[in-house]
Amino acid sequence: MQAMTFTAPPLLLTVILALSATSAHPGTPDFFAPRAGIDRDTALLLDAASGREGAAGRLRARLGRKPAPANAYEDWSFLCGLESHSGHYARAIADCEKAVALNPLGGDASTLTIARLLVHQPPPRANGAARVPVTRNQQLRHGVC
Repeated sequence: MQAMTFTAPPLLLTVILALSATSAHPGTPDFFAPRAGIDRDTALLLDAASGREGAAGRLRARLGRKPAPANAYEDWSFLCGLESHSGHYARAIADCEKAVALNPLGGDASTLTIARLLVHQPPPRANGAARVPVTRNQQLRHGVC
């Protein structure tokens, strides 16, 4: 008996992968979704995540007001990661402590520990350039990475 094989068209595979990726984190707002109907606090988190100038400061100020937004944990967790990855360890400690207080099992405790260890270190800096060979259509050449 001959084995049957199924080859899905590339478009079908792309759609399946896109649908599975969007359902992987149901609590995370969709960064690319239209903003109509999104509450102001979620929009502020999306602005901060997209790097919009001053949005992280506005998010922190909003978290300081009462009542706290419904997504306060996600906001503090985002700020915790943002500041620790930016090398602003003192700010990261304050943000991570608030995230851990809201959700002790959320994963920010390890970031808090790292920020406490690095608080007296300067932020990391990198300087340099790289040449990455690409093909005519801007694809990486095989075997480069």
